[in-house]
Amino acid sequence: MKTLCKTAIVVALLGSLAVAARADMVVGSWQNNTGDGWIDNGNGLSITNSANASKYQFVSGVVAGYTKSLEINQAGFNQNLEIDLNTLPGGKAAFAANHTLSFTVSFPASGGVYTAGYSQIYGFTLNCSGLFTNIPWSAWTGNSGNMPSVGYYSSFPGQSITVTWDYSSLLTNPAVATALTNGSYLQLSFTSNNGGGAPTNIYMNNVVLATPPVGNAIVIGSWQTGQAEGWFDTTDGFPITDPTNAAKYSFVANAVPGYAYSLQVTDPGYNTDLQINLNTVGGATQAFLTNSYLTFTFSVPAWTTGGYSQIAGVLLNAQGGTYVTLPWANAQFSGNTGADGPEPNFYFFNGSAFQSQVVTIDYSSYKAAVASGGLGWVELSFTSNNGGGAPAYYFLNNVELSSGPFGTASVPPPPKLGLQKAIPGLRIFAGSTANTFDRAELATVDQSQSWVGGAYPVSYSFKLLDYPTDINQTHIQLIPVNTAGNVMYNNEFIDYQSSNELWLVVGPGVGGVVASVQWKTNLPNANPNQTALTITNSTAVGTWTLTFTGPGAGTLTAPGASPVAFTIGDPHVATDFTNPLVAYFGLQPNSTAGEGEYEDWASITVTGVSGTQESENFSTEPSFNPNGYWANNSAQVSSLQPVTTNTPYWVSWTLPAVNYTLGTGTNLLAPGSDNTPSGWMVPEYYNGYNGSPGGNDLPGQTAEGSKIWVLMPSTCLPTLNGLQGGVLAPNAFFRLFNPPLIN
Repeated sequence: MKTLCKTAIVVALLGSLAVAARADMVVGSWQNNTGDGWIDNGNGLSITNSANASKYQFVSGVVAGYTKSLEINQAGFNQNLEIDLNTLPGGKAAFAANHTLSFTVSFPASGGVYTAGYSQIYGFTLNCSGLFTNIPWSAWTGNSGNMPSVGYYSSFPGQSITVTWDYSSLLTNPAVATALTNGSYLQLSFTSNNGGGAPTNIYMNNVVLATPPVGNAIVIGSWQTGQAEGWFDTTDGFPITDPTNAAKYSFVANAVPGYAYSLQVTDPGYNTDLQINLNTVGGATQAFLTNSYLTFTFSVPAWTTGGYSQIAGVLLNAQGGTYVTLPWANAQFSGNTGADGPEPNFYFFNGSAFQSQVVTIDYSSYKAAVASGGLGWVELSFTSNNGGGAPAYYFLNNVELSSGPFGTASVPPPPKLGLQKAIPGLRIFAGSTANTFDRAELATVDQSQSWVGGAYPVSYSFKLLDYPTDINQTHIQLIPVNTAGNVMYNNEFIDYQSSNELWLVVGPGVGGVVASVQWKTNLPNANPNQTALTITNSTAVGTWTLTFTGPGAGTLTAPGASPVAFTIGDPHVATDFTNPLVAYFGLQPNSTAGEGEYEDWASITVTGVSGTQESENFSTEPSFNPNGYWANNSAQVSSLQPVTTNTPYWVSWTLPAVNYTLGTGTNLLAPGSDNTPSGWMVPEYYNGYNGSPGGNDLPGQTAEGSKIWVLMPSTCLPTLNGLQGGVLAPNAFFRLFNPPLIN
């Protein structure tokens, strides 16, 4: 039996937590004259292949700190250096276990030969099934959010630039999450560019996947040694230890319990006084970006009269336009012996005792803007206020940046495991998180789906088995091919792009749902702007039927309701909506809350059109699309999940879930009693590891929104005798394991 940590079990049991070990990985060192798995994007061959000899070489002694470097010699604009982490042993695991990628590019000196021109790493691309994205340089740190680029002149001395990209947000992107858990490709590539007389060669070093230390707290204001520690006065710009500021700043002993010294700030009234530029303190700017909390201790002395003293605000000012007073709504307060109000605020009265408070502020929502602003300066400053007879001074201690509140380390929460009975039908997920308006939908393969010229009545209907109110649009879209540029498939935005369209849209409303029949003509790149009918209904669950009794007239029937008539006030309806026409059925969330939600569809039926009469009962069919009626027109292909009687359960878990795998067993308390090789087994053991092409993967595992979903086939459920292909056991338990199960 394996040692287990960080486990979660469906049956309301959550195991203990432990922090995963760091798993940094150099994916491009090029110190041993091998390609390290890198290829040329142009020809797909290893950079060590003889066909690439003129383009790639390993050279010695050209970049300080590296024995060897990879030289890329290629004129002009080229996407060249590339690696597929799927082909690199441990590459995907390292990408999943970490969240930053860094590299060093070096540009050779001009040597008096190259007197003009430019050289740059123009782009960095991530490519996997369902996602191709160029990572903007504003997302990288180390070069002020700018492209690694140099300009040449006669005495240019050469330059090395190291940049780091935090790709945390992409780990929960459905396409990336899926690529990390199956055998498909996950490619990283560089694009170089040079011209204007610059040299055509650059040097690459040290492409690393890494995780900065969690909880790398840094104290940026301790003042225990009588030093300014980078802090200065806002008004005069001099360090707080400068003689000019002697009357305002001093270090006093034993003023605050727990500290040998405290910084005393004497400044009557309302003043922005104490300030620091994090760029002037080693590691402080990086610590600001890798942490999320600013913590400090604010104290005031005992006093004999009334008044008040407060920290009125902490100002964050950074290059790129970030200029904000950190909101006290984001703060927590601890150790308060007399504070009042939403900010660190003390009131005094006759005989007031010493008062002290530890304050921690969550600034995480501003980090992205600071990082993309260029990092030329990142400043924090304190504004104090006192009056009414209160002391004109206060004490400050232990200004700290940390990943958790009050100087603690932040640990991601464990994933939450869920289990639900699968209902036969078609589950349509709002799976994509790229845009809230991404579609998940089917399109008819047949293009003679117009009601115009049909055998009236012509109807389009679908049946919903459930309905989440966070899905803001469930639709039928009828789009003439000749008004849409003829790109009808693999184009989720075809409804918006087309000049003509009629749709039925159902969305949440007061007391139920609101449904509208709308159309547009001669209006590309817009939603329908003409309304034929709007109704309300108590529920969306059931059958919706859009019926046409003629080219410009019809009815809408909601679940449990009578038909309601409408007319299309388009005098040219017979020509504006004639065949060829494609019908689309599906949804789009139109909100972040809806991303990852789903609807279960029982059926879709089209009758009376001159083309194919689609009649699809998803709840009874043993497989999806047996008649070939449908094309998948979703932003994320996996958003359409057919559920058959052979897939009895949905198992899901929240993201992030780095280094977790699913296990199943028949006995929660005695895992070894079921005769399996090790008690808890990966579900794919039971079906002979016949999962995805990657091998040891669950069939149908997919990332939808912020969760992983597995439509569990009965062949992956545990058996009575613990053997593959045996009789199913009466009980099945599921559990997440970290470290992963390997069996």
